[in-house]
Amino acid sequence: MNKKIFLILFTFLAIGSLFVACDKEQDDLVTASALEGGLVEPQKTSLNYVVGNEKPDTVRIKVLQGEVKTVSVDVYKQFFSTTLGNSQKLKLTTITPSSTEQPTLELFTYTFAQLREGLTLPGGAVIPEDDSQLNIGDKWILTYVGNTSEGNAHENATATASTSVTVSSRFAGTYEVIASDYWRIGVQSAAANWVGSTRIIESVDATTYKHLGWGPFELADDARAFFYFTISPASLSIDYLAEFNGAAITGLGTYLITCDANPTDMANVPCGNGVSDYAVKVDPSGKDLLYMTYGYYTANSGPREFHEVLRKIVE
Repeated sequence: MNKKIFLILFTFLAIGSLFVACDKEQDDLVTASALEGGLVEPQKTSLNYVVGNEKPDTVRIKVLQGEVKTVSVDVYKQFFSTTLGNSQKLKLTTITPSSTEQPTLELFTYTFAQLREGLTLPGGAVIPEDDSQLNIGDKWILTYVGNTSEGNAHENATATASTSVTVSSRFAGTYEVIASDYWRIGVQSAAANWVGSTRIIESVDATTYKHLGWGPFELADDARAFFYFTISPASLSIDYLAEFNGAAITGLGTYLITCDANPTDMANVPCGNGVSDYAVKVDPSGKDLLYMTYGYYTANSGPREFHEVLRKIVE
């Protein structure tokens, strides 16, 4: 019995000493890093670059001050193309901390022009001047080099100490239907109200989107219940694609119809400039609006006309 108690006590003591050793090792590492100086922590490691955004974007970083002071932070940029490979790394800006007495929150801004300036891709290719020509998933990685009072430079380049700025489309996301209408062969349908439903808008590229659902119908109702559309970065006008990747978009009928291409078939739903087929940016909430009128024609009977207003759901 005494022998068993001794073995149990010995086991607990051994485990306890192991935890103490680990804690001491971590403390030593933290202390060593603090003594070296130059530590930088981005407040967000992942940001989106929204195509068509004309305003500067802001990055916030925490500069950790220890026994050795960080007197400046150089911010470097590198572009990663999904199709062309990676650029070289160049300096984007330099930050001077507002204080060297305690950890400080610093910020800097960048524009698209500043992000692309000077960077080249394999084969001499350059980043397009028109950001709508970027691919969804292209990104810049921002890394930080802390310059210390002792004249040393420490690169902060781990996944948690760098910032990814990924190309995305503003209007992708989940939307709530806040207005709807549906006319079937010139008669308003009993299914005209799908207000309160949600619709997914997926990014295809910088200006092209996929709408999952067609009026009140969802993919679970019919596998053809989807369509593609584009949003002009300049005018925010919406245009519908009659085909995508060589396949015709038919809706649940024979072919797609729109206000522009088939005005006589779209007589009962809102059509025309300023009435439908445009997007609205709602800042600062991000609860953007899509005003959409589209339909399909069935050769055996006639047109089906749909109108909906979507409001982006922001968490």
